[in-house]
Amino acid sequence: ASDIAFNDIYPKVLESVSTSKKKLHPEALKVINLEREVRDITRKAINIFYETMNRMDAQPFVLSFYGSDKKEVQENGLLSLWRGYSSDGGYAIEFNQQDIDALIKEEFSQFTHGAYGFSPVVYSPDDQSPTSEYYQYRTSVARQAIDMINAHLQGIPYSEKDAKESTKAALNFMALSKDQGFKEENEWRIWLQTYEEKIGKDPEPGSARSIKPHFYRNRDGLIVPYIKLFENKILSSIKRIIVGPHINKRLRYDMIMAYCENHGLKIKLTESKIPYVA
Repeated sequence: ASDIAFNDIYPKVLESVSTSKKKLHPEALKVINLEREVRDITRKAINIFYETMNRMDAQPFVLSFYGSDKKEVQENGLLSLWRGYSSDGGYAIEFNQQDIDALIKEEFSQFTHGAYGFSPVVYSPDDQSPTSEYYQYRTSVARQAIDMINAHLQGIPYSEKDAKESTKAALNFMALSKDQGFKEENEWRIWLQTYEEKIGKDPEPGSARSIKPHFYRNRDGLIVPYIKLFENKILSSIKRIIVGPHINKRLRYDMIMAYCENHGLKIKLTESKIPYVA
């Protein structure tokens, strides 16, 4: 995992540091090979990130959504996603974004999450908008790298407080970064850094917030941790359900309609016009 993080972060940190040389300590400008120095420091920062995560007893969790401003895709979904994420057509659930925003804030106020957010994924470092969260997190990671270079050159140890700040910056940055090969998915993500309950450890002594329970499931032989979000609250945020391509698409539509009527759910139902076969 650290190698994946390094390969993702290093080029972006190098670019940011290279364009921010005036912020470096004068001694840093004398370094013959700035690229090698940044590589070493970035590797150290990634190691600090994982070490600090372990000490903080925290784990990152991600919940993914798809978003599109194209009318045809909004109405029928995207063929590649129906194929890639559903073995037999499946269903697409549309949520009210404002409701999700409110649920995230409520979640953070009730449980001891170290960091959280809800933003679109960035598939290219070309997003230079100073107002974007990605740009801000990227700038923060670069600033942390610059601080580490300066401290390293002056023989100053990197403090635990600084390590935790680096951890939060790196987590937020990594949560919004994805390879350009997935750009068609136009993904939005909820990401949470949440503490795991351990005997004798309290991440926020005296806090009114509770520790979020962690659960585990078997996925193809791997034990995968997960958390539960918005329990018993998410149904009211559903705007629409799209029944995906399937040979029994109409039957599936009727079954979902019956379920919603029996449970008093006023949810719009539609069928995707994408054919089951070409």
